Amino acid sequence: MLLNISSFHLQFPFIYQWIIEIKKYLSMKNF
Repeated sequence: MLLNISSFHLQFPFIYQWIIEIKKYLSMKNF
């Protein structure tokens, strides 16, 4: 259980960064 939670916390920042990169890419495509 603890391992599962810690691996989620390790992965979350990468997922967040990935969302930011996609938003940047989409906003660049709009202009």
